Amino acid sequence: MFSNRLKEIRKECNLTQKDVYEKLNMSPNGYASYEQGRTEPNIETLKKLADCFGCSVDYILDRETENGNIIISNQSKSKIEKLYEQLNHQNQIMVIGYITALLQKQNKF
Repeated sequence: MFSNRLKEIRKECNLTQKDVYEKLNMSPNGYASYEQGRTEPNIETLKKLADCFGCSVDYILDRETENGNIIISNQSKSKIEKLYEQLNHQNQIMVIGYITALLQKQNKF
């Protein structure tokens, strides 16, 4: 359900409802109604939400590519790269090891 997805993404971004409705310049009730499933945002608001969360509209809508991978916007990829660059060398190696292990596990199934 869209409302659950929206709330999930907001929490992933460590944002409160207030953070979001202030960034979108909308009323508290307006945004809350999206998360409660009472209303759905129009396409322009979806774009603003995607910008606010640093993801694609497809990610908000929980759409996936044909091969099952979640669509990640270039903005999100850039954010991931910047976060990675902030890590010290030892932690960067740990991240690469973790990703490698996940890929190996994924290919076994």
